[in-house]
Amino acid sequence: MDTKNLISALKKVIAFKSESLSILKSMIEEKTGSYDYLMSSAGDDDWDSYQSDDGELSREEWAKEEDEFNSQMGNPAHFFYNTKEIKNAWLVHFTDANPLNILKEGFKGKDYFGLGLTTYFKQDANPGELAFAYPINKIREMFRYGNNAVVLKVPECLEAHHAGDEEDQIIFDVNNVTKMFGLVYEKGTDEYVVINKKGKEVKRFLATKENLKKLAVGSTNIF
Repeated sequence: MDTKNLISALKKVIAFKSESLSILKSMIEEKTGSYDYLMSSAGDDDWDSYQSDDGELSREEWAKEEDEFNSQMGNPAHFFYNTKEIKNAWLVHFTDANPLNILKEGFKGKDYFGLGLTTYFKQDANPGELAFAYPINKIREMFRYGNNAVVLKVPECLEAHHAGDEEDQIIFDVNNVTKMFGLVYEKGTDEYVVINKKGKEVKRFLATKENLKKLAVGSTNIF
């Protein structure tokens, strides 16, 4: 392979500026930690390490045990597939809590492990740089995940289908958020209040399907 082709190949491997997103994408696509991965040449180092610790299982038995353990620990390779790189995206993250806490302190991310089964772990488990959101065009249908939301913009993110939830999800690096606004639902007024990082009201609008539909199709100038 000549130098030009080598550089081109490397750019495809290193898909993101975010190291965390690049590693995650690689784990999902290579099925890292799965039975097939551990039985292939890619798992040779892990197998050699197990043997050096006086492991008594055959490679097949060991791979089955590791596969089950990794699945139970939320290894993303066991839960995600059909990855897609997205650039410069507006996203929405839902919450029942006051979004002002996220606006002030930022998102609390997760490590690679635990991403597949986030609801099974404590909130502070597996800390890292990755968090979930949905595309802005899902804002109307996904409010079932919380009455309030944080609308954010990121330079890059990874879309992947989650086998357990049976839906596409967006994973982003919490350190790379460029813009954030909160959406707070006021039950008494049936309005959404848009707030900035200082908690100041920027705008409010009626929580109608029509208004959310306008927001979903790209009316991000509301923020």
